[in-house]
Amino acid sequence: MADQTGLEIELKLALPSDEDRLTLLSHLPAPDAVIEQHNHYLCALDGSLAASKTMARVRSQRRTDSSASDPWIVLTVKRRRSPADDGLFIAQEHEERVAHDVWQRFKDQEDAEWVGSGPASSEVHAVCGPSGRLRVFGVMTNLRTVVQVEGFTLEIDRTSFPDGSVDTEVEVETDDPDGARVLLARLARDAGVSMTPQSLGKYARFLQRTAATSDA
Repeated sequence: MADQTGLEIELKLALPSDEDRLTLLSHLPAPDAVIEQHNHYLCALDGSLAASKTMARVRSQRRTDSSASDPWIVLTVKRRRSPADDGLFIAQEHEERVAHDVWQRFKDQEDAEWVGSGPASSEVHAVCGPSGRLRVFGVMTNLRTVVQVEGFTLEIDRTSFPDGSVDTEVEVETDDPDGARVLLARLARDAGVSMTPQSLGKYARFLQRTAATSDA
């Protein structure tokens, strides 16, 4: 993955259960990849990330369908451009690869300055200041199955939240969300499952359930 910044357009449709996820997968072509992801969400000690409604995460991921696959680590900084509309999410996104030793040093500290020079690091520094202190405040695990169907890349996710709950959904990052919606409706019908538009992204759901766990 090359460092990048740009507009992310994603269609997110929820599946009722993990059983429906497996049923859908059984009606699709063989996956290109199955990826285990650990999303480490960051917060600024001065609250600047939350105040600016900026999501910052470090994702450690590896393919589970390839014994030769090494983990890779990506810093993502994202800010929504508008509220979700019928499962359509639009955000400004910045991403960069992170060296393992850099991530390990940061993770081992209670709070630290973020060290990096790519587009995502630049966004962190713009929001938090060049010496802003950050820490990891929560981790979420996602199992992603990537399938190519008729020119669209489907990411079929099983997400485990800190409170023990599990969500399943299909994401399609595309410049043609209407075409993706038509395709997913047909695939759902053929597989005999239902899909409904998501109103919240994974991070917003993570925050909700983390708060619920803390208050319990």
